[in-house]
Amino acid sequence: MINSIIRYFRSRRISFHVFAQGLAEECERKGHYSRVANYLTASRSFTMAVGSLPLGKINQAVLADYQQWMRERGISANTASCYNRTLRAIYNKAVSRGLTKDNHPFKNCYTGRARTRKKAIDEDCIRLLRQADLHARDDLRLARDLFLFSFYAMGMPFVDMAYLRKSQVVGGTLSYHRHKTTQLVTVPLCHDALHIINIYAATSPSVYVFPILSSTREPMAYQEYLAKLNWYNRALKRLGKAVGISHTLSSYTMRHSWASIAYRTGVPLPVISQALGHTRPDTTMVYIRSIDDTLLRQGNEAVQGIVTLAKKR
Repeated sequence: MINSIIRYFRSRRISFHVFAQGLAEECERKGHYSRVANYLTASRSFTMAVGSLPLGKINQAVLADYQQWMRERGISANTASCYNRTLRAIYNKAVSRGLTKDNHPFKNCYTGRARTRKKAIDEDCIRLLRQADLHARDDLRLARDLFLFSFYAMGMPFVDMAYLRKSQVVGGTLSYHRHKTTQLVTVPLCHDALHIINIYAATSPSVYVFPILSSTREPMAYQEYLAKLNWYNRALKRLGKAVGISHTLSSYTMRHSWASIAYRTGVPLPVISQALGHTRPDTTMVYIRSIDDTLLRQGNEAVQGIVTLAKKR
């Protein structure tokens, strides 16, 4: 009884936004910089929509108003889902710390992943990139090399390439912990991957393999990473146009491409999941789901062909 009374007054005193800011500060001290950005961005959006509400007043009606606010502003389903998942994580931490009782405010909120336009490119596009003559385009050559290396390294994310140290490449094998999940990923390096490593690592005194970061201290390194990620995505758009690829290239394109090609060539789903450093198989399915329509169409054509032949007999 006493505990519930204490929780009641605490929930009326602490606002959701202030609690989210406190969590962000905790994450910053621990070096979880991407989580800091996620917490602050989602919290700002929520506060802009519903105001600075105490934790105890966060309920399903408030979240319903927030969903409507996002729809009216044209926020995509996947962005809304990302905000909802982040806000739910913040709220759950408040509940676990005894700051409010669980009112299950996110019960009717969308937290899934809507299908979007295909992000992967096919083998022909990858060959185009490999064969492109970019000797006169230093900016595009680095972007192309990083892009291809991501594919050779089983869909390695840009953040992990940025932080990749020379000491992590031993005897033709690369090992790293994903920044996003901390999952250990081990990559047997092919000749092309080793060639790209040698181009950059052999000519630089830096501890890093690639010329992306200069600082080894946080938060400076993370700030450099964010700036270089912005450069990388802009360079990839120019690269696609330069080599004649109609698909818009982004930092995650090769991750989806490796998963899609692996799936098509018969690599088992658990192996693809391990290679991508996923902790849940359903996350891997998001990467390969975009190719299902093609496989279904081919399968349906084969079935219809059998039926058509049967009718002719």
